[in-house]
Amino acid sequence: MITLLAQWALRGASAHLLSDEHEIQGQLAVVTREISASASGEIAYQHLGTEIKVLARGLNAKLLPIGAEVVIDRIEDGVAFVEEWAVVEQRL
Repeated sequence: MITLLAQWALRGASAHLLSDEHEIQGQLAVVTREISASASGEIAYQHLGTEIKVLARGLNAKLLPIGAEVVIDRIEDGVAFVEEWAVVEQRL
């Protein structure tokens, strides 16, 4: 019952979040499922007080392990393209 209530309360939330992609660009996130050159992984980030998890791919071929801090470059078709925070930090 709680799950059904939560699904009802959050209906349309993912569509709203994806429509705000420009607000997500540059967002810090954490890898929750390893990202490799050959396979998508998953990241989690906070948006409007809610933890959001999305599929993710790296901008380069580097392996991104679970727990790695990354920055969201963009989201295309529900997949976040990310870059390791340390690399972004060096450019700043």
